[in-house]
Amino acid sequence: WLVREETVGPADYGNSLLSRVANRKIDIKPFTELYKKNNTTQVANFVISNNSKNKEKAMEVLNLLNTDPELLNGLVYGPEGKNWEKVPGKENRVKVLDGYNGNTHMSGWNTGNNWILYINENVTDEQIAQSKKDLETAKESPALGFIFNTDKVKSEITALTNTLNQFAGAINTGTVDPEVEVPKMLEKLKSEGAYQKVLDEMQKQYDEFLASKK
Repeated sequence: WLVREETVGPADYGNSLLSRVANRKIDIKPFTELYKKNNTTQVANFVISNNSKNKEKAMEVLNLLNTDPELLNGLVYGPEGKNWEKVPGKENRVKVLDGYNGNTHMSGWNTGNNWILYINENVTDEQIAQSKKDLETAKESPALGFIFNTDKVKSEITALTNTLNQFAGAINTGTVDPEVEVPKMLEKLKSEGAYQKVLDEMQKQYDEFLASKK
């Protein structure tokens, strides 16, 4: 058996995208609740450089990526008729043809507005409905918008990262018993001193963040 940790977004439609990319059935099981948090809102941002000489035109392009289905689907799927074709009777469903090579096109998950992107034929109506439900019911993290300034604890974070890397792979894939290994990891983190220093600094900044929202 093989297990790996994977981030799955609402536009992945359950296991459909992973299964299609791997060309085999892949089952997924969530082990966290659904939250709207910083790392999910910042995972794929398109920005305009301060040094750009054509800021207005750049903004026009970004607007088109989020509003023009023909442009977005062309960038993601390639030429219609060669790389893909529409499924008869279903306006927003497509079948990928032999000419399609995902490595030569922009990724659908991080390009433009996913909701105007054509959906692969293997995605079920139930998966689409579940995706919309997940977005509507996902909880908003109270830390949404909080950015931790690490300047005062950079060396401590490096030490913590090194310790976490010793345990994370085996724990996240189920290779070891988490009931045994997680306490070991926490004990090692706390014994090094860096853990508490980072925690105290983060708590201080987080309290200030919450106070600023009142």
